Amino acid sequence: IELGEYHEARVWADKALEIFRNHGDLLAAKAVAHLRDEELDEAMQASARAVASPGSDALRWISRGEIMLKREPRRAKDCFERALTEPAAIWFDRVAIAWVYLRHDAPAAAAEYARRAVEAQPGHIAPWLALAMSQRDMGMLAQARESYARCLEIEPGYDEARLGLIRASVGPAAGLFARIRGALRRK
Repeated sequence: IELGEYHEARVWADKALEIFRNHGDLLAAKAVAHLRDEELDEAMQASARAVASPGSDALRWISRGEIMLKREPRRAKDCFERALTEPAAIWFDRVAIAWVYLRHDAPAAAAEYARRAVEAQPGHIAPWLALAMSQRDMGMLAQARESYARCLEIEPGYDEARLGLIRASVGPAAGLFARIRGALRRK
C-alpha cells in the first residue's frame, strides 16, 4: 500500500483472506488500498467488514478513520480515538494517525497526534519526523527545524530528516514552497 501498488495490495489481501476468512486487519488493509485507489464504496464495504469481524486492533479503526476523512470528516477523529483505546494500541498508532492526516493535507490534526506520540516515545525518530512534517506543512519553520534536528540527534544519518532540515532552513521560500505544495495536493 505504501508503495502505491494498490491493485497488487488488494490481490494479496484477497489471497490471504482465502486462508484467513474475515480477518479484520486484512480487511482493513484492503479497505485502505481501495480508498487510495479512489474506490470509496469498496473501501467502505471492506472497512465495515473489518470493524465487524471478531477481535480488535487499532489498524481497523485507523483505516476506518482514513476513509471517514473522505466521506464524513467530522467522524474521522472518533475513529482515530477509538483506535487508541484498543487493548493492543501502542504509541506508534499515534504516528500512523499523524501520517494519515498528513496524507490528507490536515497538518494541524497531524501535529496533535505527533505531539502525543513524542510525549509517549521521545527517544524514537518516527514521532519527531511526523511532528516536523506537520510543522513544516503549517509553515511553522522554526519549530520544524527543531523537530528535524531532534530526528538527527536520534539518528544522525537519516536522510529524510536532513533534507527536511535543509528545506525548513531555506527561509521565506520554504514557507511559499509548503503553501504551493499544499495547494497542489488539494487539487
